[in-house]
Order: sequence, then C-alpha cells, then structure tokens
Amino acid sequence: MSATDIPRPKCYVQTWLTVDFLEKYLYITHVTVPMLNMIFLGAQMAFNILILIAIIKNNRIRTPSTLLLGNICIKDLVIASILQPNGIFRSINFLVQDNHCYKSAADDIRPFTVFLYRCVSLASWVMVSIDRWLAIRRASKYRVIFTRKRAYIAIGVGWIYSVVLSYLATFVMNKDQRYLLVFIQFGLTCLIIIYIQINVYRSIKAHGSNIGALTSAQQTQAAIEERVSITVAYFVIALAISYLPMIIDALLFYFGTNLSLMTSPWCEMLLLANGAINPFIWLKTSEQMRKAVKDAASLPSWMFSSRVAPAASSQETENT
Repeated sequence: MSATDIPRPKCYVQTWLTVDFLEKYLYITHVTVPMLNMIFLGAQMAFNILILIAIIKNNRIRTPSTLLLGNICIKDLVIASILQPNGIFRSINFLVQDNHCYKSAADDIRPFTVFLYRCVSLASWVMVSIDRWLAIRRASKYRVIFTRKRAYIAIGVGWIYSVVLSYLATFVMNKDQRYLLVFIQFGLTCLIIIYIQINVYRSIKAHGSNIGALTSAQQTQAAIEERVSITVAYFVIALAISYLPMIIDALLFYFGTNLSLMTSPWCEMLLLANGAINPFIWLKTSEQMRKAVKDAASLPSWMFSSRVAPAASSQETENT
C-alpha cells in the first residue's frame, strides 16, 4: 500500500500532506517538544520561585509595580506548571499509544487551563501597562492613586475575570463563538497595550528633553520609573513574539486552513516558554531585583529568619 493509500485518521488535517509525512512529522514533534518543555519548566520554576521569595522577603522592592509583575510569575508557576507537564504527558501518550489522535481524561480540562493562561496573561499586562502610564504621566499623584492595597485588588479582579471568561469560553460557547471571542479579546487587549506603551515611550522621551526643569527628587523618581518601564517594554516584546505563531495559526483556522494538529504543540511550547524568559529579562534589566534574588538564594532558611529589611527611601516606599 502506497503512502497516499493509507487511511487518513479523523483528526489529521485535510491538506496535500500525505499520512506518511504527517506520521513522521508528528513523531519528531512529540519526541522533541517534551524535552524542550522539561528544560523550560525547570528554568521557569527556579527563576520564578526565587523572584517571588525575593518579593515576599524584601519590603523595599514590594511596590505596586513589582506586585503586578510578580503576579505574572505566580501565573506562570500556577498555570504553566500544569500545562507543561500535561503537554509532556500528552506527547508521551501519543508515542506509547502510537496514535496521534489519542485523548486522555486530562485533555478535557486542558482547553480551560490554556484559555485561563492566556486571559490572566493579557489581563496582567493591561494592568502593568496602566501602572506604567500612571507612573510616567501622573507621577505626582501616582503614589496616592495606585497603592499596594489597590494592586492586590486589581490582581484579584484580574484572576476572577479570567476564570469566569475561561469557563464561559470552554464549557458554554461553541467553537465558532470561542474563536470569535479569542479574536475580539486578543485584538482589543493588544491594541490597548500597544496604545499605552506608545504613550509611555513618548512620555519618557519628553522627560528626557525636560530633565533640567525637574527637581533632583523628581529626576530620581523619573529614573526609577523609566527603568521599570524599560523592563516592561522588554516583557511586552517577548510576549508578542511568543504569541505571534499562535495568532497566525488561529487566523489560518478562521479562514479555513486547520493546521492545529501540526502547530499546536510548538505554539503552546513557545507560549509557555515565555514563563522562563520573563524572569530572566527582569533579572537582566533590574539591578535591584538581582540583588534581592541573590540575597534570597543565599538564605535558604529565609522563612525562619527574623532579619528585617532596611527601611525604604521615600522614592521606593509605597502607600498601603
């Protein structure tokens, strides 16, 4: 029997690709992707846990901005630590069962966790972008407007919104409604983030040209906020890169070309790899976070320590 005569399994894409090619491609994919997922999972767990320990331990860096960025670390730990092992388990199952259409009981909850990961990620980045806009454009009122308490409330609202929307998308809406929701949600969210980030960038440039008109305290504060904004900008670029293949795949599906069986393992792996890249960017661009993480890593018994962090300066202490 020739390759073109091999019966096409129901889940295989209806394209010019032969079943023989798809079998070989999927075998290579499900051997390679789990190994990459294990590498990214190990790095993600190590870096994000260290950063969260540093935030909990060091009151100096526990500002509203840091709390919002720390929420992204929590999201990566809680959700990606479920999705990545699940992805590894699925690939192993495909190989063991010798069936790339095989579905286990764990696959029933997978769409919900995938959608929740995306919702929390996008909602978090909207909040981070708004925080940067307030810090740069409303610097004199920022510490009154955005306190630690309000940061905690914003994080809670973001998670509740994401859980509800993910439940509706997964268990209530049909496939067409779900894809329409993805396009609307992603489109609007991306436009909001891009618009706010462009305004933040313009404001930073304006501060640079008017630096002589600021007092020394204002210059110090502006420098702090600009450094945080640069870190956030790198985060957003990494996020865009990780989402781009998935967006292209969704557009192809919407216009009638379904390649998800071939592309989804790679798209999901790249999306979840963002959880290992974000803490690396944070440590690379923030000297203060590097020192805090180094301190946390050098004290494995930190939770039993009675050492108190030194008082923060007026520029770094946030209202509660």
